[in-house]
Amino acid sequence: MDILSIIIIGVVVLLIADSFLIYYVRRKRRGSFKLVIEKGIIIENNGNVPSEFLYDIQQLARMSKPDSLIINGSGIESSEPKLEFMGNISFELREKIEHALSLSLQKNTGEKV
Repeated sequence: MDILSIIIIGVVVLLIADSFLIYYVRRKRRGSFKLVIEKGIIIENNGNVPSEFLYDIQQLARMSKPDSLIINGSGIESSEPKLEFMGNISFELREKIEHALSLSLQKNTGEKV
């Protein structure tokens, strides 16, 4: 094999690997989100948050007024979504947020509550 053939094969392999990596990252990112709440106001919303859940979070944030709270969500499109909380959050507020997410997802999929 000459050098040109090796370079062409290498470029093709890199392009294929790159397309798989882009597919994986997009798929992983599609079901995740990040919400930043300061003093009871949502100041950042990255990702595809279900609208009912976003409304519930907004109402809960207005009532409890957390100083600084970051909510990272993943697996929204799966059967077991996960929420990760950063900041000072009470156990009661955490349960309300998790319950709001489960109700929102049940409403979106058409399941009975």
